[in-house]
Amino acid sequence: VPEGDTLLCSIKLFQEAGLLAALQLDYRALCLWLLSVHKNYRPLLHHNWRHAFGVAHCACRLAKSPELSSHLSPLEQLAVLVAALCHDLDHQDPDGFGQRAGLDPLAELYSSSVTERRHFSRCIMLLSLEGCDILARLPQAQYSACISLVERCILATDLRQHFESRPGLQRQAQTGRVDWSSKPQRDLLLGLVMTCSDLGTFAKPWPQHRRVAQLVTDQYRQLSGRAKVESSENAKDQSHDLSLLAEQHVAFIKSMLTSLCDNLEELRSGCQANLAEWAALAAGNEQPQADSK
Repeated sequence: VPEGDTLLCSIKLFQEAGLLAALQLDYRALCLWLLSVHKNYRPLLHHNWRHAFGVAHCACRLAKSPELSSHLSPLEQLAVLVAALCHDLDHQDPDGFGQRAGLDPLAELYSSSVTERRHFSRCIMLLSLEGCDILARLPQAQYSACISLVERCILATDLRQHFESRPGLQRQAQTGRVDWSSKPQRDLLLGLVMTCSDLGTFAKPWPQHRRVAQLVTDQYRQLSGRAKVESSENAKDQSHDLSLLAEQHVAFIKSMLTSLCDNLEELRSGCQANLAEWAALAAGNEQPQADSK
């Protein structure tokens, strides 16, 4: 999809979810806000606007599943979509190197999820720009609730938070049902939707998934100043690390999300197919290389 068309497609995501009508969102404000969000992504190899758009698209796909669409309120769907588009705003250094070195002022205020809090802070800044506040028509109570939901959703993209919440998710998966009247369970599931959407490329066709995996690795090396892998032995180690990463992500998507949402089999099968490809790479049956297309 051409870069310019991703903005049009983003508008379509809001329209197809019925959010403009349900919450009386201002169409012009939505257009200006999307342009501002697009502009505030750095031209990184992976954590860029196109990644944000892909996460938003995956989140909408998850929200359309019968189990979720019948329970998520329009306000929750709006929060997920806003969070998905803004979750990596102004992404800079890898793994919080600058934060640990004391270079980020937010690190002095928060002890965890500093990178994600920076993304949320930028999200609020863009919503505060004149003509860009897509939430302006919401009643005060709904406005505050939506901002709180957006914050929780963006913070949920911190994988450390996901691993901390895994016991609760596993208990939910074992029961095979969600108590939608329970706020903690709703929050857990919304967080899982964000995590799965952020890692949604694991379910895409192998050529696309492999290309994104290579971009993630290249961006990390580029930003952290690491030297490029030149030897075939290092390349093999790289494929092995990525296969382990894929296996971990497949495990929680398979055992948690699909246990609660039966109609997401296509995502699970996509992950399993890619896991088989990574396993073949790790076994040395194919040399890893970037997809040039």
